[in-house]
Amino acid sequence: MQTILFLALCGLGIFAVTEGKPPVIPITELDVKLVPAGPYDVKAVGADGQQTLEKGTLKDLGDKGGPVSVKSGEFSYPSKTGTVNEKWTADEKGFVAEGSHIPTSPPIPEAIRRELEENHVKPPFGPGSS
Repeated sequence: MQTILFLALCGLGIFAVTEGKPPVIPITELDVKLVPAGPYDVKAVGADGQQTLEKGTLKDLGDKGGPVSVKSGEFSYPSKTGTVNEKWTADEKGFVAEGSHIPTSPPIPEAIRRELEENHVKPPFGPGSS
């Protein structure tokens, strides 16, 4: 009886230790192209449908400093509401991400937009701001 109780408690202990950890997703495809101190390309695909692509290189900024690392990429993964896709870039200007899951600012109300146009003011954000 003590042996059965001991084994049962060990089983509960193992369950408690592994329950909160995320599952390990195997990588089914990995393609890495590297040039020492130069450009690189990485592609990885997970068994659950995750995909990631990344490219990078060094950019000489001349008198402004540098070189800086310039990177771009995209990734996707399945979710409960469908596949999430994101594209991104990172360079001397910063990090910019685009994706349908990323919130955007609401449109500028028409009355405010007309007022800005009448005063020849460029909107600070949203459509027509760039």
